[in-house]
Amino acid sequence: MKYIVVKDRDDKEHAIVFPDKVIHKDVARIHRATDVRVISAGFCCLTDLIVWGESESLKMKHRDEDAAILRKDFG
Repeated sequence: MKYIVVKDRDDKEHAIVFPDKVIHKDVARIHRATDVRVISAGFCCLTDLIVWGESESLKMKHRDEDAAILRKDFG
């Protein structure tokens, strides 16, 4: 799976998870229309709630704290 982390108007961070076949940049483009900011992107495993890697299309890397955001949103 792939993911992006966005920051909303209230400065809260949320993870958006989607299939590997979808491009990070396309998901980010859809969500930018809603006034959120994309702050990180990478790959994830929801069963283990781990993150790694980076998005080439967004030129953003994962952050270690993204795993905690995934736990909060999906755990």
